[in-house]
Amino acid sequence: MFQSIVQKLASTAIAVGSLFFTSVTGTNATFENPQIQESGSQVVISANLTNCFTDELDRIIQSGRPVRFNFRVTLHQAGSQQTVLLQDFYHEVQYSLVDHVYQIYFSETDQTGNAATLEEMHNRMSVVSQYRVIDENTLNDNTEYFIQIRAYMEKIRLPGMKEDINLMNYWNNTEPLLVSDAFDKDDLAL
Repeated sequence: MFQSIVQKLASTAIAVGSLFFTSVTGTNATFENPQIQESGSQVVISANLTNCFTDELDRIIQSGRPVRFNFRVTLHQAGSQQTVLLQDFYHEVQYSLVDHVYQIYFSETDQTGNAATLEEMHNRMSVVSQYRVIDENTLNDNTEYFIQIRAYMEKIRLPGMKEDINLMNYWNNTEPLLVSDAFDKDDLAL
């Protein structure tokens, strides 16, 4: 119990500091290892969001407040920049100060899982795995497309605080963006 109170106070102190000091230590979060493939008749994308946690962000998470990584996936027709499809989903983590586990909700599958360690939570929160973008039969023949995926965090307010914390400060106020190579239906059949 005492440890939980100490963690909460430390998290709140970090959060308060981020409100008053403009030099929040941020990181340059990026997407790596993108894969676009066919799964059944679905076009799916997988990628890893890397370099997306800082010690201060971890402390905010360990305060017990939910923190959400929002993802936006867009499918574009190559050349015209026309958006064919736009979809949003998120991964949300909430640390239990009582059970000392991280509960993670994945909106794209409507499933919840637990992570016992900080490292496991980092890995699970930052992986986009086999996200279903569109049915392959919806794509036009002889047309090239590309997929963009971006991530962002929203502001949160910790208990006892009057101001919101802009969590994007921990990503240097930059949304990580992945733009795939162009592909067509034939590329997916490989």
